[in-house]
Amino acid sequence: MLVGVFEDDDYHFLYPFSYTKPVYEIRSGLLTMRERVRECFKSPKYFLLLREELVPLYRWQINIVREIKDSFVNDLKEVDEDLLLINGRLVLNERLLETITSSASPPGNIIGVSENYDIVFLKLTPEVVEAFKIVLLKPFHLELFSPLEENAELIFIEEVSFLKSPLDLLSHLENQIRFDWNIKGYKDNIVISEKAKVSEKATLDASEGPIFIADNAVVDAQCYIRGPTYIGEGSVVRNSYISKSIICEQTSITNSTIEESLIMDNTIVSSNCCIMKAIIGSWCKILSSCCVYGKVIEEYLEDLKGREGVYIADFSTLYPGTRILPKSLINVFSIVRGTIEGEVKAFTFMLEEDKSRTLSENEALTLAQGRMRDVNRYISDYEINLIKSLYKKLTRRR
Repeated sequence: MLVGVFEDDDYHFLYPFSYTKPVYEIRSGLLTMRERVRECFKSPKYFLLLREELVPLYRWQINIVREIKDSFVNDLKEVDEDLLLINGRLVLNERLLETITSSASPPGNIIGVSENYDIVFLKLTPEVVEAFKIVLLKPFHLELFSPLEENAELIFIEEVSFLKSPLDLLSHLENQIRFDWNIKGYKDNIVISEKAKVSEKATLDASEGPIFIADNAVVDAQCYIRGPTYIGEGSVVRNSYISKSIICEQTSITNSTIEESLIMDNTIVSSNCCIMKAIIGSWCKILSSCCVYGKVIEEYLEDLKGREGVYIADFSTLYPGTRILPKSLINVFSIVRGTIEGEVKAFTFMLEEDKSRTLSENEALTLAQGRMRDVNRYISDYEINLIKSLYKKLTRRR
């Protein structure tokens, strides 16, 4: 049986982070959902289904940059046996993995749904894949498969969790790290790659959960790492306290505190920053002395009690001393300074309260080119085209 992962038509639940990547490419533990599916369901070929606007960039990233040759992006021509498709927003656990494996094993077409009729998985014959190709190559929902009703078995699966907001990435972070730990077969509570550089004087505290430090990551002598925590490939952590967080690839953190947060790839967190219960996207710059409060920790913020989470989207910049209050959103390509409460729209330049303007498309492209040039790479035409498309989509109503 062949295996794949798909975006359903609720991919927007994970905006702003799913603007630039499919939902299953957002790291939600040691692994992304795409990687998790590969670990759990072995197959000679994998099929990655997503929105059309992301296909050129994602195909280039998967097949050319990462050289993953057994994966087909929005291409079903290679389906020559039954195909099992897993929802990319699914929160996978041991019980659900066993349920999907056993439910999808009988012959024929099978649709597994939650009690709310969200699709958990599809198991389809090659003939049905061909007949429903137009449906499958776009984000879909159950009603689009109604013509298949007489030729497919509908199975209801209890106690299924989906990612319904970015905050769910943090809510499930600890359990997903532990689940990934088990499916990878790790026995020790601390796993450090042979290619990582971790000072003997760094403190690694796995009393509350496991710690994984990936290839070429650097953790220096003044660091305290509390599990469950993942530190991704090529990331550098200096003189910092990291607790119950995911630090993705090629990220730099200096002299800062990170708690219960997800920081995506190629982001820089400068000195004396405090980040709590926040999700920070790719290619961001958090400059010195910024405080990102995803939860209330200070007495003078008591009037905000009950609010949780801060989202800082891709390519955003926080100027030195910026304070982001709980339940705030800094959208893509925004540059801010001061105390921020609420939403900052995409492509916003705001260095004074109540005074802002929209970045031009050329300014946004220059910003992206600069971030990538900082790590000695050029921006691709695929990335340029996606940024232009996002700019048009997110600024057209202003």
